[in-house]
Amino acid sequence: MAKALLVAQKVIENKEKQIAEMKPMADGYKLTMDSEGTYSMAETAKLLKLPYGNVTLFKKLRDLNLLDKNNIPLQEYVNRGYFIVITKPIVKGNATENTLVTRVTAKGVDYTAKKLGILIEAA
Repeated sequence: MAKALLVAQKVIENKEKQIAEMKPMADGYKLTMDSEGTYSMAETAKLLKLPYGNVTLFKKLRDLNLLDKNNIPLQEYVNRGYFIVITKPIVKGNATENTLVTRVTAKGVDYTAKKLGILIEAA
């Protein structure tokens, strides 16, 4: 009986340690998944506390085959809800030209972090 109690206590200690180790990841997940709206690549880089900005993040996502050469996400990742593409008007002289802009969803921030091997922690 005493041995069973020691074993149970050890199992509980191990589970408590696992919970403590996973808490920052769960908090970070909740932080991004509770967010509404979308993020620019610059905002995503800041949110993930990357040591680089949007230009390098775009390159890394292209290298991971998430974005095409024009920084537009592959349809598969749009369908999964990681990115959206919006049309943004750009004024050039007297003309207005529409350009496609990639935005990252909260779910996409989490996915991007995983693909880059980053642990998201709550602030």
